[in-house]
Amino acid sequence: MAKQKMIVCRTKATYRLYDETWAVNSSDALKWVASVWRRIDLASESAAGSSLDVFSS
Repeated sequence: MAKQKMIVCRTKATYRLYDETWAVNSSDALKWVASVWRRIDLASESAAGSSLDVFSS
C-alpha cells in the first residue's frame, strides 16, 4: 500500500500521494490506491496473456 504524508491545512487533512497529486481526504486517497492496484492487475493479466500467446504458437 502506498505510504502517505499527511499535511494539516486549517480544517482538513490532505494526503500527498506518490504521483505528486493530493487527496483531500482518506476516501480519495483509498480510491487512488485502488485505481493503482487495478492498473497493476490489468497489466499483469495482459503480460500473462501475451506470454501464453508465445507458447501456443
